[in-house]
Amino acid sequence: MLKAGDPMPQLSSLWKDLKQETLEKWAWRALRAAFMEWRDRRRPPGVAARFRRAGERFYGFKGRTRLTTAEKLLYVGKGTFRDQLLRRKPKRRKGLGKGQVGMSFSLGGGVMNLLGSITPTAGVTRSQTSVIVNLPGVSVDQHERRTPSGSLTTVSAYRLPAREFFREVATVTVQKAAESWRDQFGWDRRDETFIAMRFRAHMHMILRKAAVSKKGKLKATFVSNHLREHDRVAA
Repeated sequence: MLKAGDPMPQLSSLWKDLKQETLEKWAWRALRAAFMEWRDRRRPPGVAARFRRAGERFYGFKGRTRLTTAEKLLYVGKGTFRDQLLRRKPKRRKGLGKGQVGMSFSLGGGVMNLLGSITPTAGVTRSQTSVIVNLPGVSVDQHERRTPSGSLTTVSAYRLPAREFFREVATVTVQKAAESWRDQFGWDRRDETFIAMRFRAHMHMILRKAAVSKKGKLKATFVSNHLREHDRVAA
């Protein structure tokens, strides 16, 4: 919808009067523009944002980073997958009903094919407990034992009593995230909300450019070329 104070508020009521082919043509243009804008956004939501610190926090990626002596690396350190996605274009969906338009954009492929079976670590818990170790008693009868030099020596009988002691045992428990790396990286409802919002904005910009002159008046050519002939239909 137009903001308050717009010189042509009646634009908001023109949508229902557009010819079907005009509306669909503009809808394709607006939807593609919205997808491309979302793809290139470095601030979330967006595709480029997924490879930045802000996107990591926004999407709640877990276990996608590792600490090194040099830096904290994101999903793909060399950026090959990132560059591939930022060159990817939305594809027009076919087979939809009359008056419907749709596009798709894949966030998979590339390295994501390898990350579908890897579940990131959500957290690590370390604990330490004491356990009792029991050593049974040992009885040794008198016997002869050959020394290293080959001679025989007598070993006296003896007995070791049973005893127990405490030993500290450390336990490490690893919690895995519910989603794989590929699932985490995929579509978020906030992506869809942003694209829908920008689609409406681009549609309105297209309509305004086609219908309104620089002086803020409705173009006669727009009325004659794109609106239905209500008087003729009514007759």
